[in-house]
Amino acid sequence: MEPSLHYVKGSCWRIWNYYFQEIDKPTPPLHFLKAGSADNEAIFVCPVSEQVVRDFVKATQTNAEMEFVKLSEWALNNYDWFGEWGVFVCRPRVVPYNSQRTGKRK
Repeated sequence: MEPSLHYVKGSCWRIWNYYFQEIDKPTPPLHFLKAGSADNEAIFVCPVSEQVVRDFVKATQTNAEMEFVKLSEWALNNYDWFGEWGVFVCRPRVVPYNSQRTGKRK
C-alpha cells in the first residue's frame, strides 16, 4: 500500500522542521500548494530563497522515507504570489522489492 497524500504532507513537515532544528535556525512556514502528478506527490511553497530550498533538497538526498525535488517558480501565479518563494515536490521513495530473505529463521 502506498502512503496517502496526508501521510506525505505530515512527513514533509516533520523532515522540514527537523532540518532547520539541526542547523539551529527558525523553521520557516511551509504551505501545501497542491497534489502533484502522482496521487501521493505534494507540491509545497515556502517563503525562503531558492538557495535555501537547494540546500534542503541536498541535505535530504539520503532520506530513506521521502524524496525532495526543487521546482522553479513556474508553479506559482505571479499575480498571486509576491516576494521570494521556494517551491519543491515531496514524494515517497520507491523501495525496490527484494525477493531474497535476509537472515535465517530460528
